[in-house]
Amino acid sequence: MDYDELYDRAKEKISESVDQDRFEVPDPDIMNEGEKTIVKNFSKITDKLRRSPDHIMNFLRRELGVPGKADGSRAIFQGRITERKVSEKFSQYIDEFVICPACDKADTELVEEDRIKKIKCEACGTKQAVRQF
Repeated sequence: MDYDELYDRAKEKISESVDQDRFEVPDPDIMNEGEKTIVKNFSKITDKLRRSPDHIMNFLRRELGVPGKADGSRAIFQGRITERKVSEKFSQYIDEFVICPACDKADTELVEEDRIKKIKCEACGTKQAVRQF
């Protein structure tokens, strides 16, 4: 067997570990109740992103500039916030803390090295520091 045959055979047997098309985050399901904004599917989003709810809540509270808390599978924020604004902040979080800056894959995790948080890509191995908040 020559190289090309071996390459083709290996390529058939190996499935791609990360496919960007399958990375679909559910849109935030927003409900305004009085002066509160509730993200009803918060836990589904955090599970899909593979990030801690605390990390995402800290980011959202800071970026939205309002107090909030995780309450079971929901997130509750003080004040009326538009669905568009919440969606923008989730997208910003994904861009900064989920998508690999080198290969644009979503198969990443947050790790801490020498008290510095980094995004580590499981697809390409890249590690890059992320902003602290």
